[in-house]
Amino acid sequence: MPLRKYWATVRDSLWFIPSIWVVVSAGLAFGMITVDRRTPEFAADFPLVFGGGAEGARGLLSSIAGSMITVAGVTFSITIVALQLASSQFSPRVLRNFMSDRSSQVVLGAFIGAFTYAILVLRSIRADADGISAFVPSLSVSAGILYALLALGMFVYFIHHIASRIQLSAIVGKIADETTGQVQAEWTASDENGSGWTPPDDPPGTVSAGGSGYLQLIDLEELREIAERHLILIRLEVRPGSWVQEDAPLFSVWPASAATEDLARTLRAQVSLGAQRSIEQDAAFGIRQLVDVALKAISPGINDPTSATDCIVRLGQILVASGRRHHPQRAFRDEVGELRLVVPYHDWPELVGLAFDQLRQYGGGSPDILLAMVGTMRTIATAVPQRRHDALARQVELIGESASELTLAHDRQQVSAAVERALSEIRG
Repeated sequence: MPLRKYWATVRDSLWFIPSIWVVVSAGLAFGMITVDRRTPEFAADFPLVFGGGAEGARGLLSSIAGSMITVAGVTFSITIVALQLASSQFSPRVLRNFMSDRSSQVVLGAFIGAFTYAILVLRSIRADADGISAFVPSLSVSAGILYALLALGMFVYFIHHIASRIQLSAIVGKIADETTGQVQAEWTASDENGSGWTPPDDPPGTVSAGGSGYLQLIDLEELREIAERHLILIRLEVRPGSWVQEDAPLFSVWPASAATEDLARTLRAQVSLGAQRSIEQDAAFGIRQLVDVALKAISPGINDPTSATDCIVRLGQILVASGRRHHPQRAFRDEVGELRLVVPYHDWPELVGLAFDQLRQYGGGSPDILLAMVGTMRTIATAVPQRRHDALARQVELIGESASELTLAHDRQQVSAAVERALSEIRG
């Protein structure tokens, strides 16, 4: 589990992809220099290959190196500005999406890689002096020119990409698509949700977290195998994405005598804690991000109900994806049917509440927000099974109660009519 967490952190960092570019560029530089040493007459046979002297090659590569490191600094500055805008205008929780953006990482890596290539090739150039024969790596210099042109094209692409990525529709779309993908992977295991299980009469042994942080990853398969191997029942006491307090119970174990220190270390190794939530195994975090963006949009300082409406529509996308699937598997049994592992997850009514409760409370004074939520609820109801409709109907009823807070009678009537129409459709 620590390796999995470390890989997820490294993979989404700003430095990992650029570091790979540096290593590959260094290898390319040494490889091209080797080719130049073995084919010294190649440039004379092909006029398109760089054919200048040592001074010309040095000047050209020096210009490429200087310009590439300058543009890399500009790219980094643009990325930081985008992060600041996203944090202040939308929500600090969307920063992870910018940090993990592959296009930005690749473009930044291309500039640093081109700089590395030019510097390494530059150091191999020699002029005639003190009996040392001149060496001008023509193929390497030509490749450096092509590398610089490639990086220039990527910079133009980066300007377009970052201008597109900073738009609200792109931000909420990426969050919704990523969350929907997580739902599709997570909400397909079983229809047995484990909510009605009865714990044994004996008091359990407890295993503390040993540290504080958000519960990011859980190795469910390994936990089940541990429970089967020791013939015990394990219950995870904290949902994925929830805050875990140091020394607070993280696992309950039956029988209590099995909760030894060795087992505690083994169980702690199957979970990963971090300073922030992760979308992996935590679809509710995607909903939380969209709700935060919507709340920021309808705050008095911004007052942008259209952006909030976009978020509400995307929340509907996530809820449709989860509503059409079974609950995540919560109860894990062994081959003979003995319950071995119980894991808490958000169920369907809880996800609906996470999506709309705060929006209803803080957006209750805006008829546009209330109507958007009612319309989204109707759309969700047409796409999910009938067994999911009760939670939707309850939310619509609460929206109807919020309509009484509207100032204008016309707005109250409009929302009330929409609520009545939605309830009749949802309840069939």
